[in-house]
Amino acid sequence: MALVSNDEQDGNMINLGFIGVGGMGTFQANCFTQVRGNRIAAAADTSEKALNAFAGKFPGSRTFGNYRDLLKAPAVDAVVIAVPTGFHARVTIDAMKAGKPTLVEKPMARTAAQCHKMLEASKKCKTFLMVAHCSRYDPYWGAMAKAVQQGELARRVLSRSVAADLVPSAPWFMDNKLG
Repeated sequence: MALVSNDEQDGNMINLGFIGVGGMGTFQANCFTQVRGNRIAAAADTSEKALNAFAGKFPGSRTFGNYRDLLKAPAVDAVVIAVPTGFHARVTIDAMKAGKPTLVEKPMARTAAQCHKMLEASKKCKTFLMVAHCSRYDPYWGAMAKAVQQGELARRVLSRSVAADLVPSAPWFMDNKLG
């Protein structure tokens, strides 16, 4: 279901395109439906099954089998990229070259060099780039920051947290070149 608000009548809606609409891309789209002022406008994926499921959840959204076609769509104002990590750099750079403000899923890319290329493209294209490090807003991260700030820990520490399913949800996830 696409979000509709009074903003639509004012022409202040942000039309979002989602590139990669498997689990995380659809999750992100669902979250964006709860934010006033945007519309789920389009999706791109190589999986026809994923596109059909997305279209069923978000009636009125356009679907594309090739993300480059979505990037050419003038009705798409900004994009959310949730493809396998190995494709983040290429797809994100293409999105910014198309002038689309971009939110890319974490991790930003496979290598630091790819991250630097993405940042350079953002500057060169003068296009907004954000990495979806949404966990920073989770309450347990705030509790850890508070404990550090209040001196409840003897010294600063590095904290690592890992969350995963027993079986990866997608075969690419554990592929060294893609995941």
